[in-house]
Amino acid sequence: MDKNDLEKAYMNFISDRDVSKMELILDKPNIFNALQIVQQEIRHSNFLAWLLNPNESHGLNEIFLKRFLREILISSKVTTSLTDIEDLNFDLVEVKREFHNIDILIEIENLVVIIENKIRSKEHSDQLNRYFEDANKYYGKEPVIAFVYLTIDGDEPSNDSYITISYEVGERIISDIVSIYNERLNPSILMYLNDYLHILKNDFMDNGEINELSKKNYKNHKVLLDKLFEFKQDSVSYLRPFFERKVTDSSWVLG
Repeated sequence: MDKNDLEKAYMNFISDRDVSKMELILDKPNIFNALQIVQQEIRHSNFLAWLLNPNESHGLNEIFLKRFLREILISSKVTTSLTDIEDLNFDLVEVKREFHNIDILIEIENLVVIIENKIRSKEHSDQLNRYFEDANKYYGKEPVIAFVYLTIDGDEPSNDSYITISYEVGERIISDIVSIYNERLNPSILMYLNDYLHILKNDFMDNGEINELSKKNYKNHKVLLDKLFEFKQDSVSYLRPFFERKVTDSSWVLG
């Protein structure tokens, strides 16, 4: 590729509407990026616990909790049926964080939901079996206990009593809520939900607008981008001239 071809390819790239659109999306502020908590498991658990609690300030009441319960109670691993959800008294819901080291615990009448949440980490220290045994010992035979293993991709748990749920389920529930209830939601809450959806789609599930635009832009400008990537410098390349200059200025010998 000579200089004229390179400049022509570059002009086509910067004139592409999809490239400009992608720049706008990347520049759009996002509360989760601003707080640098996208990859922090504990923060995701906090946010999900907030959504699951009907008594919180999001104004969703039990909408998110009901949708989530439907996803897990359809499993054959629990004896409570989907129809039982409508008979629950949601005024009695308690949502707890890190209760006996459990990420999220939901108590509602005769139903207990125990959620182990994993973002980038894996199971360790036989924790699923420990939580299973501790919960059965603590609650006894009275309540129905649903054990949930929540991961990005729906990983299989080491304990077969756990119901496998992926973050795609949460993304689908929130997307439906935003679509259906957007006019009645507080603008700040709607912003939080949309920001969280953006994180889920683009950082976790690879189905967001940024990912789609990235693939499209690379396909349309592959020759130019491949050429640019040939000259991409890593951190060592950036730092090396600085250290070489310091070595020379100090009258040392570069080894």
